[in-house]
Amino acid sequence: MKKLISCLFVVALTVTVSADLIISEVVDGTLSGGLPKAVEWSNTGSTTIDLSDYKFAKYGNGGSSPSTAALTGTMAPKSVITFTYAGTSNEQTFKDVWGFDADVPLSICNGNGNDVYAILDASDDSVIDVFGTIGSDTYYYQDSYGKRTNAQLTASSTYDSSEWYLPGNNTMDGFTAQQISNAVPGMGYYEQIPEPAIFAILGFIVLAFSRK
Repeated sequence: MKKLISCLFVVALTVTVSADLIISEVVDGTLSGGLPKAVEWSNTGSTTIDLSDYKFAKYGNGGSSPSTAALTGTMAPKSVITFTYAGTSNEQTFKDVWGFDADVPLSICNGNGNDVYAILDASDDSVIDVFGTIGSDTYYYQDSYGKRTNAQLTASSTYDSSEWYLPGNNTMDGFTAQQISNAVPGMGYYEQIPEPAIFAILGFIVLAFSRK
């Protein structure tokens, strides 16, 4: 009987990561210093997520070993968390563009268009969700951005470009802070994200459900 109780206790402590936590936006800005650098995660599910179960990861310049950052706090259902490049001027540029402070400044949130971002399981560093192909230095969003579409609103450990709206490299060259904000209006909001074809028709109309 004692052995059975011990076994059940271990099972009760097992943590299952959520498939509802996804990377929803990435930005490589074009203001001074290549700012703002930004990444947004969304909780697309109906339950609260404990962020300590995850790590923020960046695979730089085609590398296969990530730089990572541990996280704390929680995410409510249908909410987002925003990350930006740490540093006073970097964080201020994020605020200048979108009008609010990023939730978490991180020194590794500094992608230059060919860096891969991922959400890792904190228990074993396995990939939960990823933007970009790990090991490739392909430029996906240089001086531009990427936005997740309705093609995939659950986590995927394999990158698929069809799950993203990618306007192309250098599409924000010469933009002002306001123009970057107009191009990526949903940063910091939980959105119903249109399919790519619909996105092109709607332009920059955003269906925002709620601010975190």
